[in-house]
Amino acid sequence: MNIINKLFRRNNQAPQYYYGMKVDDRPDPQQFAVYNWQHKLMTVNEMYAPVDFYHAVDKIKHMLRKYQIDMPTVSRGLLPMPAYDEHDHGLYFPQYVTMHGIYHEVAHVIQVAAYGKDVEGHGPEYVRAYIDLLTEHRFGGTCRHLLRASAIRHGLKLK
Repeated sequence: MNIINKLFRRNNQAPQYYYGMKVDDRPDPQQFAVYNWQHKLMTVNEMYAPVDFYHAVDKIKHMLRKYQIDMPTVSRGLLPMPAYDEHDHGLYFPQYVTMHGIYHEVAHVIQVAAYGKDVEGHGPEYVRAYIDLLTEHRFGGTCRHLLRASAIRHGLKLK
C-alpha cells in the first residue's frame, strides 16, 4: 500500500466523501444530544430566519477576530446543510444562512483552532467553544455559568 492510501484510509476502507469533503468516521457520541440542546437555546428566529449572506460573512469575521483565527472560505448553496471542512478551512452553508447555523459552524472553527483536528466533532471541546462563542456574541459576556449548567443538565460533557 502506498503512502497516499495509508494517509486516507481507516480500517483498510476507502475514505468517505460528502459533496467532496472527507467525512470523519470517528465516533461522535454527543452529536445528537448537542443538537437537541442547541435547539432549546435558540429562538425561532435564530433557527429559521435567513440572514443576508454578506451580513453573515461579516458576523463570522467579527466572531473569529477575537480568537485571532484566519477567516475561512465561506460559501453558500453548495451543500444542503451547514458544514465546516477542517481540512480546507471552509465554511459551507445552504442557500439560506441562519444565525443558528453560523453559531454552530463557527464553534467548530474555534474548536479546531484551539484543540486540533483529533477531537470528537461535538465532544467536550466543541461544547466549550460553543459556550464561549454564545457568551461573547449572543449574551454580551454574561450567562457562561448558566450555559454550562444547561449543557450539564442535558447530559453533555464539557471541557
